[in-house]
Amino acid sequence: MAVVSDLEGTLTTGATYRALGREAERCIGRVRYLGFVAGRLPALGGAWAGLSPKRRFQDEWLRRLTTCFAGIEVAAFEAMVARAVEAELWPKRRDDVIAALRVHLAAGERVVVASGSLLPVVEAFATRLGLATGASVEALGTPIEVLEGRLTGRLAGPVSVGEIKARLVHEHLGSERLSAAYGDSAADVPLLLLSDAPVAVYPDDILRATAQELGWRVLAE
Repeated sequence: MAVVSDLEGTLTTGATYRALGREAERCIGRVRYLGFVAGRLPALGGAWAGLSPKRRFQDEWLRRLTTCFAGIEVAAFEAMVARAVEAELWPKRRDDVIAALRVHLAAGERVVVASGSLLPVVEAFATRLGLATGASVEALGTPIEVLEGRLTGRLAGPVSVGEIKARLVHEHLGSERLSAAYGDSAADVPLLLLSDAPVAVYPDDILRATAQELGWRVLAE
């Protein structure tokens, strides 16, 4: 049996865009990075005001942010990602959710972290989680394109959210039973529907309403 958990908002309150933004600034310089951010402020305002889908803005930001790392060697990018996880994502981890995963691991279940974040970020967090729990943790995320050992600055596939994430998990697990799934937002509903025991973690309003309607467990303070 296997258990799948979302990353941002579920396993951590940290944000990939914030952590990798610091690394992007180091790569392209502060002036260029501030220009990159400024050019996207109108879209950010529209997303937060509800004039455009927030999820669409987040996905586009991820695509644009990836361009900042064009030409970087894979090993150098992995070092950046490791710093980002240690500086932003791991310190803001949700210990109660990790404790729940420990129970699954102790029962011999596979644990997979599935996220829309860049795959190297998810892998680095999964590795850190594995060190903390003493078990192997698998990772699924948005792939990045690499050519001759360097990042091209492009994604190698669609952003792994919503139905896409659920499909990746289904393909990854094959016929293996998904005993539980953890997610924090409406975008995680397709993933949660795959599992025997969906858990809404500090859910947004839409997921909370869905969890109440379907009788799902809610994990929140």
